[in-house]
Amino acid sequence: MNINLHLNLSDSELNSVLKKIDVPDSIKSKITAENSRVEFKEEEEHLFMIFYIPEYNKTTKAIDTVEINIVFPAKEGSVDVFANNSTYFFEKYSQEIAQMNFKTFGGFFEKFLSLVFEDVSRIVSHILGDTDEIRKEYLYKSDNYKVIRHLTNAEINISSLKLIFANQNKLIELVDDYMNKTQQSSLNYKKTYLEEELNYAKEFCETLMNSINTKFQVRTSDDLYRFNKYAFMTFISTLFLTLLIIYRDDITHKSSFFITGVGLVIISMLIVIVFFRNKK
Repeated sequence: MNINLHLNLSDSELNSVLKKIDVPDSIKSKITAENSRVEFKEEEEHLFMIFYIPEYNKTTKAIDTVEINIVFPAKEGSVDVFANNSTYFFEKYSQEIAQMNFKTFGGFFEKFLSLVFEDVSRIVSHILGDTDEIRKEYLYKSDNYKVIRHLTNAEINISSLKLIFANQNKLIELVDDYMNKTQQSSLNYKKTYLEEELNYAKEFCETLMNSINTKFQVRTSDDLYRFNKYAFMTFISTLFLTLLIIYRDDITHKSSFFITGVGLVIISMLIVIVFFRNKK
């Protein structure tokens, strides 16, 4: 069997293709609808499924979700693959898709999903690379807000991948009866490997985020401590100076009182400095 790719078609183009391949209305309505759920549908003449694959946008460093609709003929014929918003996956793996050799739906599904898993592994490597760059920025005392923003983006990407991966796991369960033991073992092995990679990436990001948050909290606490210390010193100094000014303007007091007051202010400031230094 060969694979026909229908990528990013307009509404009129999509309707024209659906008319040519002669699929039932129940399948047409699924393909033309957007944001459908993961699904596997068995018809007399066709097998139909919907699932999602991730695509990594290098410019925004964000995960884009691509909906895939696949129509597989129950008898001999071509497999039709529909994708509405794909930007690179089918272009990057066009040769691998064209060279796929299969006779059954289980064979097709195992080969196609293995290709998707390979791309997911590449995306995880990208995320880990970006996270390592973030770690270097953090170590070189880059702007904490910038680092946290980039790290949050990486964590969102990992969450998106885990959600897509969970949907693919659901699809594997739905088509389990169409795969033999070898195909099931192959997908389960790759699935387990990817789960470990995703968990490692998630743990890496969380550890780095916790380190940054701890550093930020310590720094904020230290800044607040310093502010309180100097604010208290300023308050004491202002209080005594105010009293000095009042008494200095009072002609009934001698200048010796003013000198005594200045001495008291200096002693008070020294006491405050020693107190806060011991507290630190």
